[in-house]
Amino acid sequence: MDTISYIQKVVADEDTFYFTSLPNTVIEALKQRERLPKKLYVHWMLFAKNKYYYRVTLGDARAKNRSTLNEKNETELPDEIEKYIQLQENNLHLEATAILWKITKWNGQTVATAKILFGYGHIITETLQIYKDEITLTPEIKTYMALRGRTKLYWKHIAENTWLVSKDRKDYDAITWHTWDKIKFPPAVKKELGFFSSATVEIKFSTKNGKPALVLQTKRETLLMYDFFNDTLEENGKGIEIHELYNKYLEYLKAKHEEPSPFAFYSFVTTLEELHIISTKTWEQLVDNEQMHYVIPKYGLKAQTNKGGGGNE
Repeated sequence: MDTISYIQKVVADEDTFYFTSLPNTVIEALKQRERLPKKLYVHWMLFAKNKYYYRVTLGDARAKNRSTLNEKNETELPDEIEKYIQLQENNLHLEATAILWKITKWNGQTVATAKILFGYGHIITETLQIYKDEITLTPEIKTYMALRGRTKLYWKHIAENTWLVSKDRKDYDAITWHTWDKIKFPPAVKKELGFFSSATVEIKFSTKNGKPALVLQTKRETLLMYDFFNDTLEENGKGIEIHELYNKYLEYLKAKHEEPSPFAFYSFVTTLEELHIISTKTWEQLVDNEQMHYVIPKYGLKAQTNKGGGGNE
């Protein structure tokens, strides 16, 4: 699991300061060094290969980029790092929100690496419309994930209705290609959410194995009719007469201890039209003549519905 500390940004008298706390695991590892002074300073040394990375040790006041460490392991980032962060925040349009820490060896000495994370923990909420299976990529998502053209995205199921999306090829459950403006849900995600559902999608900027990732959590905005279609109907090519399906719906309501409204059939066929299960022309005919015989093509009852005969509790 990644070790993260958050960055606190403070603006005072037109100056901006950035504070963080060193995790206990980092402090304990760095204190293994012999002959540490009584008053500790944090030494920050830039990795030339990457301006977001710093090599961190504990020592005395003799260092160019140093910061004091208080009894709570809190420290202000050195001036040079603060200036660089402000420059990147303006370029990326993402705030420096956290530091990713790892313990490693450098020339035989135990050191910590600190990677500045821009946008980590940021949350975007999007509404997923009925029968849609994609979400919009905002500029922030594109920047955070460093998305280019067509990129493979790897989905890992980490909790109910929650998926970790990254470019990490290790340990995944599904793959999609991203286009420049949309992320398309894999079938497994849509199946868990429900094919006939609207939902809110919370997108949280996170990490996986130290690299940018998104945590997508879907929350279905449930209605009994949508639940009925998700529990009962599937696209299996068998076809089903619309009144047979409607009678199943009435049984479903009864099992849920719900009374149908006087306009239940109208709402039923209207929802079928909204979900593109029946055409607008068929909807108009059924509204004019509720007794019209009509077989819905392509769709049929799920196996458990045929056996059970009614709604599931």
